[in-house]
Amino acid sequence: MGFRVSIGSEEQISLFGKKTITTESEYFKSLAIILLGSTIDKKKKYIFAKDLLEKSPSVAITYVSEENVDNKGQRWLKLQESFAIKFFDYVYKSGIILYSANGGKYKMENLLQDAAFFAEGIPKFCWTSEDWNKWYQSSSKHLIAKPVSQTLNEILQGRSFDEAFARFLSQLRENIAKEKTGEAKTDVKELEEFVIGAKETLKQYYDLKTKNITEFIRVKNALLSAVYVFKRYENLKGVIK
Repeated sequence: MGFRVSIGSEEQISLFGKKTITTESEYFKSLAIILLGSTIDKKKKYIFAKDLLEKSPSVAITYVSEENVDNKGQRWLKLQESFAIKFFDYVYKSGIILYSANGGKYKMENLLQDAAFFAEGIPKFCWTSEDWNKWYQSSSKHLIAKPVSQTLNEILQGRSFDEAFARFLSQLRENIAKEKTGEAKTDVKELEEFVIGAKETLKQYYDLKTKNITEFIRVKNALLSAVYVFKRYENLKGVIK
């Protein structure tokens, strides 16, 4: 991995002491925990990293993508971009289950797939030139995740799914249809696929909210953080298989 990590025996017992059948997914989960732990300045940081990854995925994702700032205003990433990409690759393969519903399981890999989908589609189908300028000047989670965030907030407030999804549709660029009169910049088929995919994904979140609002909020926050990270690190697309 290009660097060495020292884990104390107490942490090894707490983190890996439970007798389990070693699997490939558990191996990748352990690697993700080590990378996440390297960004944390705490005692027993690997135990803390494990808890974050399993219980507060939004915070874990944010930790990896945050910057450190010194008293002179100089900034640097807590985790180098190459290691950040490795972290998400390992998380994608970790098999971590975020919630179970209707006999199925929503895993970290599903969350990252959804995040990559929105991170690619929102700029393409929702952003105006002004939005692009704002992103280049000061990229923010609010800007890239806005259509998803507003829709999920509508769901959280008790709106019907159709009402909530109407908010998402309202974020689509108004000039997409006008582009068809000249040289096409946006493929109509791609737009249709984006809307269908967004509807299917957001409906899953709506169904989760009706069953478990606590899990809904936890996974909602993780999705918004992941959408931002996938837009910020364009090379992250490569981890999605």
